[in-house]
Amino acid sequence: MVKSYIDPVKQKARDKLRDFIANNLKLDYKNARVLCFPGAEHKGEEALEIKEVYDVLGIPRKNIVGLEYDAENAERLRKADLGIETVCSDAMDYVQRTDRKFDIISLDYTGQRTWKERDITRYIAGRGIIDKLGIFCTNHMIRREGNY
Repeated sequence: MVKSYIDPVKQKARDKLRDFIANNLKLDYKNARVLCFPGAEHKGEEALEIKEVYDVLGIPRKNIVGLEYDAENAERLRKADLGIETVCSDAMDYVQRTDRKFDIISLDYTGQRTWKERDITRYIAGRGIIDKLGIFCTNHMIRREGNY
């Protein structure tokens, strides 16, 4: 079972992201385009990042693309009727094929950084998916898996 994202550490990460965007993104937030992993592992916890970061900044939900690779979680996001575009896709597949540009890309992974996440970052930069003055944020769960 996936741990709840309603916890002090995740809250602090969302607060830091919101503050960083507020201090560094130099454009009208009404025009900001966002690509993120909104999260939907638990009913009632859908899209905490959207609610606590982008809503507070005044970024319209219609400007947000939420990636979710798990079909059940993607459906939970859709049923939450958040007003975002929910895309059921692996991040690698999405960044390899999209022609969209974003001002903010926030990828909050639940595992350690691997070659795949490295390559996703390369595609984002190499294909120009993030705007020249955009903000790119990644989070990774760095604890060891298993009992050592």
